[in-house]
Amino acid sequence: MNAFYKSFLIPVIVVMGTAFQGCVKDTCKRELPATIYTAVRKSLTDVRADVRMVAATEVHHPGKIYIKGSYIFLNELNKGIHVFDNRNPAAPKQISFINIPGNVDLAVSGNALYADSFMDLVVFDITDPVNVKLNKRVENVYDVRYNYQFTQVRDSLIVDYLARDTVYQLDCSSIPTGGPVMYSDANSVTLQNASAKSNYSAVAKGGSMSRFTVMNSTLYLIDNAEIKAYNIQQPDNPQFANTTKVAFGIETLFPYKNYLFVGANAGMYIMDASNPTAPVLKGTFSHVRSCDPVVVEDDKAYVTLRSGSACQGFTNQLEVVDVKNVEAPFLIKTYPMKNPWGLGIDNGKLFICEGKFGLKFLDASNTTDIKTVKLLEGIETYDVIPYNDVLLVSAKDGLYQYSYTDLQKPKLLSKIPVTDVK
Repeated sequence: MNAFYKSFLIPVIVVMGTAFQGCVKDTCKRELPATIYTAVRKSLTDVRADVRMVAATEVHHPGKIYIKGSYIFLNELNKGIHVFDNRNPAAPKQISFINIPGNVDLAVSGNALYADSFMDLVVFDITDPVNVKLNKRVENVYDVRYNYQFTQVRDSLIVDYLARDTVYQLDCSSIPTGGPVMYSDANSVTLQNASAKSNYSAVAKGGSMSRFTVMNSTLYLIDNAEIKAYNIQQPDNPQFANTTKVAFGIETLFPYKNYLFVGANAGMYIMDASNPTAPVLKGTFSHVRSCDPVVVEDDKAYVTLRSGSACQGFTNQLEVVDVKNVEAPFLIKTYPMKNPWGLGIDNGKLFICEGKFGLKFLDASNTTDIKTVKLLEGIETYDVIPYNDVLLVSAKDGLYQYSYTDLQKPKLLSKIPVTDVK
């Protein structure tokens, strides 16, 4: 079962086919192919005990990415984090895998790696990326996991599903419902909505789809309609500081100067984090309902709106917003897009993931006349991180790195492949 952005909780039965044609009065039967998913459960104690570093393993379902110094940390959706030595971007070397059940998001500060594990926050010492050590677990950080689903029944969790294909026979008189027919697990409660030594003195960046971010010795986490702040002056020992209510549908976090730019399905929120553990809402930019990652450079915010997702929107476009006055942001210009996901900006060079439509390289030096100078097709892209003239791209079939010294002629440096899993 290969799904790039699959939700962790798959309904117990998904009917996928169309009716078998041809029937005889009173005795007619038709066949519907279907897939049965059987839940794999583990006790909460066993899940928590399963967090550990193991040998490097193949990438199957790549998710969010974080780069720190010469190392790449790549989420394996709901499974953990791959660690790569990227001192030579043309030949990245996979060195380990951190097994973290239920992991979707991550961030790094100093030599501490922060990651979610279902409802918990786990902290690792990555002073030596070859020998990552679990330092601390903060239990029950999340009241409800949302974005990626999981199921909790008392002291156990559904951690995976096993798939089995079958065929159902139905009377011809049954009326097709059109589209998938889903049946949920009646015995469960679904928590849902809509992953060599170094001093790491170099760049530290997360992608535009991040729900974790670090700024001013504070770790920020999105939880439902709130942002939770943890004091990390002692990086290996985060201390809960405050919860700030923002709005339902907040999705992504991007730090810039002393502000948090919060992407949401109804707009962009600008939080003043001058008091790091108590950010205050300063401005709002509203748009039609849609998924909404955001990045910022030189007092300009770049926002992509995407249809065809849990955000229930129908708009595909790039919005450029003037945020010089954070209390009164205003739209500069809108540009049509195909189906944009994550994006990145570096010194006027803009990069937009267009999902199955490829990867766009754009000249944004003039925000009123942004031009696409290169479109790479044949690659289904999710998120990007530009750094030091190298673009890190999380895609359906692998993790790509491109040199963008010449924006019109990006050069492929390397690709870490994804191993297909049925």
